[in-house]
Amino acid sequence: MYLLDCLTTDFTGCLEYFVNHTPFDSGYEDYLRTVKLRANFSNVLDAISSDSFLKKLHATLRGFFRLRRSVPLVPLEQFTL
Repeated sequence: MYLLDCLTTDFTGCLEYFVNHTPFDSGYEDYLRTVKLRANFSNVLDAISSDSFLKKLHATLRGFFRLRRSVPLVPLEQFTL
């Protein structure tokens, strides 16, 4: 059986496995909170014009970039328009 066949025949099981074994744990939850915060703005320009959103986005990205130490994230002061 091919992997795609497994996915299509047991999609619910695969989805449940993903939810229960997400590799990001608290980082994933932080990502979801950032996405929800972004939804409060009518467009991207409004979102990136918000200091509070930029701080949240920077903190979220910093968490993900910690996983890849070879790629540094610019300091918050440079993380603006």
